[in-house]
Amino acid sequence: MPSNDRTLIVTVAAIGAAVAGVAVVVAPALLPVLGVTLAAFTALMLVLKM
Repeated sequence: MPSNDRTLIVTVAAIGAAVAGVAVVVAPALLPVLGVTLAAFTALMLVLKM
């Protein structure tokens, strides 16, 4: 079982590294989209609270 856990940890670490790498490459392109999405989400939350 320990070897299985280790494999899982390595897999999770590899996936995390891959996601981080993709995020670093894609982040500059997605920044405006993310900002607009965040603003829209915040506005929606404010509207729903009122």
